[in-house]
Amino acid sequence: MSETFAAETKSVLSLVDKSLSRAVLMTSGEAGRDVDLICRVPELAALRRALGESGFQPRGRRLPRRAWTEQWVQFCDRAPQVVDLNPAERWGVSSGAIGRLFEDGVRVDCFEHVLRPSPHHALILLARRLGRGAGPLSDKQRRKVERSLGGDDGVWDRAAQIAGEWHCRSALQGLRRRHEGAGITGGQRLRAGLEPALLGGRRAERLRRGLRAAPVPRRPMVIGVSGLDGSGKSTQIAALRTTLAELGVAADVTWKPVGHGHALRFVRRTVKRLLGASPTGPAPVQAEAPALTWDPNPASRRLRERSPVLTSAWSAYVAITTAAAYRGAELRCRITGRALICDRHALDTDAHLVFQYGVAHRPDLAIRLSDAITPGADAAFQIDVPAEVARSRKSLQYTASDLDRLAAAYQQERARLGVPTVDGTLPAGQLARQIAQAVWSASRAG
Repeated sequence: MSETFAAETKSVLSLVDKSLSRAVLMTSGEAGRDVDLICRVPELAALRRALGESGFQPRGRRLPRRAWTEQWVQFCDRAPQVVDLNPAERWGVSSGAIGRLFEDGVRVDCFEHVLRPSPHHALILLARRLGRGAGPLSDKQRRKVERSLGGDDGVWDRAAQIAGEWHCRSALQGLRRRHEGAGITGGQRLRAGLEPALLGGRRAERLRRGLRAAPVPRRPMVIGVSGLDGSGKSTQIAALRTTLAELGVAADVTWKPVGHGHALRFVRRTVKRLLGASPTGPAPVQAEAPALTWDPNPASRRLRERSPVLTSAWSAYVAITTAAAYRGAELRCRITGRALICDRHALDTDAHLVFQYGVAHRPDLAIRLSDAITPGADAAFQIDVPAEVARSRKSLQYTASDLDRLAAAYQQERARLGVPTVDGTLPAGQLARQIAQAVWSASRAG
């Protein structure tokens, strides 16, 4: 069977072929960068070893679980190369049925141990996946069925002859009806769903695996991306979220700039109205606009800065409201089972607290509260660019001296928190690969 594969995929298949003494089945529907392999237990161990030695990394336990499939990823120049290992024993059918699945496989190109499932077995595998759905098949699903048929409707009959030992008679009938554009009733769907559970072997093991895969509240993987405005955070976060989605990992993004929020704005407006009515008059206009994230009214700042206690209390309140937003997002992801990407994290909060409220005294109470409430990051990075580069990329309402002072606060807090840096002046694609690989590696820690 001759097929055309991307260069990276062909390299992976060659690696797989050389590392095995028995066959595996490739079930990827079309040529591409993802390789789906069905293998038996001895081959599973050999493939883990070969992939690990070639630079592939498995999905870590910090990311959402997968009940059966092992996912191995290598980050290449373009999209990541993915290998999914599916144990044949997962279906709970007899060893004889599993043996015939591999015996009937069709060789792929020049590979000795890489096979495609035979047409009737391919239909069986599709039936177990798609036979319980409602309505017609999608275009992609229809192409998979038609690829298995190869224009020979007799494949349906050959698949029906072995459907019993695969516990999917009802699912195969459902798949055929969906392929023909007919609907299936709720009772037919129920029978297709119950047949493997009632007739399949190793029911206790299947139940245990299913319960493990069920979404339950658990701490999500938290990723913190920090840096000055203009460092490229938004671009890299969008790229990381896309890469994770391609790998089957859904992620939420949360963003909370320091000193922003409805409650904070209400308090500021109230104080400004009171001060605006005072004999001191309005604030003078500055030649260069200050940062948007701090109070631009010199009168209100002077009132607060007169009292170290008031400054400490206000900065603590700002720290709590900022950190609580990240904690709330983390709690939501516990329920949904999604990863969490923080656009700004504890490093940014602490640096801005120092910048805004640390002119006379370091706001230690606020920083301690920020660090305690903000959820810890499994992977954290500061995208580091010189202040002048950030200023050239994005029009900031900072004076040059303010921006230098903020950059110095980042450097100070980064050293204290131990947050690693990545070079924000690298080409965007290269930096995105570097961050994605670091996140994937971090998912295995702990």
